[in-house]
Amino acid sequence: MPRASDRPGRWTLSRAGIINVYQYGDETLEFGGGRLLLRGVNGSGKSTAMNMLLPFLLDADTRRIDAAGEQSGVLRAWMLSGRDEPQPQGYLWLEVAKGDSYLNFGCGIRANRATDQVATLWFITSRRIGLDLRTNSHWSPAEYCSSWVAMRQTECNRG
Repeated sequence: MPRASDRPGRWTLSRAGIINVYQYGDETLEFGGGRLLLRGVNGSGKSTAMNMLLPFLLDADTRRIDAAGEQSGVLRAWMLSGRDEPQPQGYLWLEVAKGDSYLNFGCGIRANRATDQVATLWFITSRRIGLDLRTNSHWSPAEYCSSWVAMRQTECNRG
């Protein structure tokens, strides 16, 4: 099977990130040749991490959190369960690469404990998250990214 690096004219998965979502603080996952290997004991969060990133970020649809499309209210649970913050904020992002070009895209997630609502804001940038852009749990793409594009904002209400 050809490796992603053997196909320089194609976009391949390069990196992914989870910032302040679920039990993750600030994690960057590195893909090798467009592939990612996650290892860990049962219950360590491998499937949850993949559900956060794929197909959710590729589809840009909160209804597509898991490959089977069976989970509802999961964004709310990821952001509010086990936390004391009244309005936690987190980010999920993917980076694709083609030669020396990079494209980063993702979703900002803000939950509100008082209203039990979760809002999402989608973004895309040619700057590299964590390398060209500083990240932490209070990072905002709009503050650091001159090529910020808000694609779609949604509200996920109770139910």
